Amino acid sequence: MKTASLTLAMTLLATIARAHPLGNFTVNRYAALRVERGAIGVHYVVDMAEIPTFQERKLIDANGDQTIDAAEQEAYVAGRVAELARNLTLTVDGAALALDADAHALEQPPGAGGLPTLRLEAWLSAPLDPTRGAVAFADRNFAGRPGWQEVVAEGSPGMAVTDSSVPRVDRSRALPTPPISCRARRR
Repeated sequence: MKTASLTLAMTLLATIARAHPLGNFTVNRYAALRVERGAIGVHYVVDMAEIPTFQERKLIDANGDQTIDAAEQEAYVAGRVAELARNLTLTVDGAALALDADAHALEQPPGAGGLPTLRLEAWLSAPLDPTRGAVAFADRNFAGRPGWQEVVAEGSPGMAVTDSSVPRVDRSRALPTPPISCRARRR
């Protein structure tokens, strides 16, 4: 009987560890820049662990009835995506580009102990003169908040990204689950 209990406990701990291995208080961010002819696209993801999700759900539930309806969710997402975009700085040769929201998605996958987490995705873009230029990107969202942060950049056919300080290939696969490099491994 002890063996079965121990196995169950190990299974439960492994499930919790997969939820957010950096802790249930983290806000993880991911930005993938794609340079195309005439535009720069930014796929931006915010993955909130259980505690920040609990805090954020209070903002989503505008009428405070403990139920998030479609109108509340859409209003929250529209406002939050605009706020997130304002805190992203994208420049080409020092000139700021305004990021426009093209699309967005919000999910609330289950986290540790059945508590919800929050995953907000935004697809943003800015027009780009197709000549050479030095692109700079900065993310001021959730400054000082612990969590994984990843930025990648790639070109499209006919558009090259050179001398980049960020990789072309991501490690987290756009945060579908917590970052791979942070998962516990057995030895």
